[in-house]
Amino acid sequence: MASERVAGLGLRSAATFLVLALLFEVAVTLAIPPVAKVALCSATSSAAGSLIQVTGVPVSVFGSDVFLPSRKLAIDLECTAVYLIGVFAALTLAYPASWRQRVIGIAFGVPLVIVGNLLRLVVVARVSESWPAAFDFTHDLLFQISLVLWVLGTWGAWVLWTRTDET
Repeated sequence: MASERVAGLGLRSAATFLVLALLFEVAVTLAIPPVAKVALCSATSSAAGSLIQVTGVPVSVFGSDVFLPSRKLAIDLECTAVYLIGVFAALTLAYPASWRQRVIGIAFGVPLVIVGNLLRLVVVARVSESWPAAFDFTHDLLFQISLVLWVLGTWGAWVLWTRTDET
């Protein structure tokens, strides 16, 4: 009986996650005005450009484009953390925790997801300048997997915290 209840809870959480993730995707695609999407891409490129410059790579930013000595990085919506934030938020909201814990999880987790994404952009830029042949592998494969693991790790740390938080 208890195992059926746990299985039902897991199935309900998984279904809730899928619905929330889908709603977030639809909201980003349909409800966010194009000017806000452009602003998000520009803010991401500006932050990434500043961080890349700190690493010693000369960089200039114009709109959503980051110009490196040997390559232009065009920051589009997929390069921002918006979809990763949606996945993290959906995971957090679907998990059976108190609303207080969920709000705290999102408040602390979203900035960590953004930091992970910015670190990805910095490393991709450094790889582009230091080892251009590895750019596609780093950008298309390595960091796609790494970001999924980053989001899951951030969420997993939050889940562990919810089990120790007594209020």
